[in-house]
This record gives sequence, C-alpha cells and structure tokens, in this order.
Amino acid sequence: MKQSPGLRPGRRNYRLVALGDSDNAATIVEWRTIRDGFVAQVRDTGDPTTAEWNVVTERRPSPPRGASVAVCLAGCAQHVKSNAIVFAEEQATVGIGGGLPSRVDAVKLAAEKAGEQAAGAVMASDAFFPFPDGIEAAAVAA
Repeated sequence: MKQSPGLRPGRRNYRLVALGDSDNAATIVEWRTIRDGFVAQVRDTGDPTTAEWNVVTERRPSPPRGASVAVCLAGCAQHVKSNAIVFAEEQATVGIGGGLPSRVDAVKLAAEKAGEQAAGAVMASDAFFPFPDGIEAAAVAA
C-alpha cells in the first residue's frame, strides 16, 4: 500500500475521508455551531446561469449597465457579509460596503471606497431598503 505524503510512518488512527463530487454544490450542507446546538444550511451558489431577471422600474438599464448590475449581484454582493452594497462601473467593481448593521453606513462606505468612480456607477444590494435613506445616500454619491 502506498504511503500518502502527509502521513508519517508509525502514526496510527489516521482516517482518509473521500468527499463526493462537488459539481452539485447546491446540495452541499454546511454546518455551523451555535450555543447548545448547530444550524445546517445549503450552500448559496447564487442564481443559476439560466435565471431571468425582471426589471420592475419604468426605465430599463442599457445592456452595459445591466451587465454591471450582474457583476454587482452575482459576482460580489452574495459574498459580502450582511447588508452588502456594491458599486460597479463597466462590469468592474469599484466600491464595496457591507457587514454593517446600518444599510446607510454600508452605502456610504461603498461610495467612499468607489471615490469618484461612484458617479455614474450602478449599485446593487442584498439588503432590503424599507426607507429611502439608503437610496438617498447613494444618490448623493452619484
């Protein structure tokens, strides 16, 4: 039997665990411990490539701006912790804010990181905006 490179001779009780095929990442369950227990969740792999988005405003984005929104949502916002705000321009991220309890502060942080590039950029978020203050903060940055 061939020795694995990471195993030292004479050590006992090693276990080699083979993981299944990870091509179907949507079925992978991740476990998190909490006080007195645990939580199971299915890995978020984002929208499938065949997903269709619905524009709910009267003004439809141009194809380049729609592509920038896709970068914000699919490429970045799903990976930022809590209240993710992402500014993108020409299909490139220019500012990210997140992990803050305040959506307005997350917008301000993303706008600060984007600097002058915030003007004319698109903004996307995983956050729910129950009040206009977050959108107003983005408008100030633009």
